[in-house]
Amino acid sequence: MLDYIAVGDNGAARVDLSKLSREQAAAISEITVEEFTERTGEDDKGKPTFENVRRTKFKLSDKRGALVDLGRHLKLFTDKVQVDGELQVEVQDVKQKLLAKLHSINGTSNPQIRSGKFR
Repeated sequence: MLDYIAVGDNGAARVDLSKLSREQAAAISEITVEEFTERTGEDDKGKPTFENVRRTKFKLSDKRGALVDLGRHLKLFTDKVQVDGELQVEVQDVKQKLLAKLHSINGTSNPQIRSGKFR
């Protein structure tokens, strides 16, 4: 913040954008200046006294949000898991094994079960 403000001898801070570099100025996303008159009290005769006030607000860009967007673009952290490579699947005919298991459980010599011609 000291790049954007100047601190006076009395300790009061004021916005000073006159010495900003191009990079520092690029970090500013919004500047709002309000000028108004504020009542400060009364003088010796009881008349109200006023002072002109200038309030300057500035908002810096969100560094964290920009870094998160950059990290996602570069896939430094992703919500999905991406797996590259090959997958080999071997399919075996389990029909004969199933028929043999059924035959051993039933203890039958049914020719349909042995030949695999049942549904």
